[in-house]
Amino acid sequence: MPVEIDNANHCDAFVQLNEQWIKEHFTLEEADRKLAADPYRIVREGGHILSLAKNGAVIGTCALIRVDRRGTASREACEHR
Repeated sequence: MPVEIDNANHCDAFVQLNEQWIKEHFTLEEADRKLAADPYRIVREGGHILSLAKNGAVIGTCALIRVDRRGTASREACEHR
């Protein structure tokens, strides 16, 4: 199964899996709701959304979020399965 990068059609699944993971391990916060309203913002801001689909269904996602620190850019990973 190939990993898909920045597939806008997988944003709904990304939000669903992300919220499921957060609710299981943490508490859903306002920042999470804002991201859910516009998940492709991750890509527009220099990050990536990776997804894995099996038989047409997204079974896993991962966000690489761009974080600026002291004028340099790095990536911070959040995994959702």
